[in-house]
Amino acid sequence: MTKAAVGKSLKEKLRHREDCLIVNIDYPSTGLTSAIARFGADGIFLDCEQGPIGIESLEACAQSAKLYGAESLVRVHSPEDWVLERLMLRGVDGVVVPRLDTPEMAKKVVQTVRYIFPHDWYEKVIVIQIETREALKRLPEFLDISEVDCFFLGPVDLSKSFGHQGDYKCSEMADHIASGLSTIRDAGKSAGMLVNDNDIEDYRSQGANFQYLHANDLISVGLEVFRCLSAR
Repeated sequence: MTKAAVGKSLKEKLRHREDCLIVNIDYPSTGLTSAIARFGADGIFLDCEQGPIGIESLEACAQSAKLYGAESLVRVHSPEDWVLERLMLRGVDGVVVPRLDTPEMAKKVVQTVRYIFPHDWYEKVIVIQIETREALKRLPEFLDISEVDCFFLGPVDLSKSFGHQGDYKCSEMADHIASGLSTIRDAGKSAGMLVNDNDIEDYRSQGANFQYLHANDLISVGLEVFRCLSAR
């Protein structure tokens, strides 16, 4: 069901800690964006940090998402003011900001969003990634920033910060992630987490309501389902 059908914005859902499926489209494709939006994603994740999305495809994909009632979030490659301004002015509905070690950096992001959109900044979704040891240690301070709509644990980079080379399933990282999700949840804020078909129920039970997944995983799971059906 699309946003148009339910009449509730992504920001409203996050503010009320409702479950949201946020899909990274993985490709600079307006067709794929439209399909995922049409089939009911709560948000389209346009990745300008690690993905292949360029400035022109960013704008086109944001427009495609909007046509089918889904909101778009751009993940920026840097929290610098000019980067936020250049990418957020492409018609997206919000921003995901990585590489923030301190609450002071997150506050500066909020100030920049307010500068870019002086009349309607409060309509923009602001998602902050918590993905370093320092950021996790100072998580309670991040949670005091009222303008942030969601605090997204970046498990791969977080595990690297703790010396686990991307292995966020090891016991130490599982404890850190569970603690982080619990802290966010107990503060009454929306918590984000990378999920797949094997762990979404577990992370949801721990408090992750911003459930972030990749289009590649959707395609893989779908093909596996049909492969099993065809083998009957």
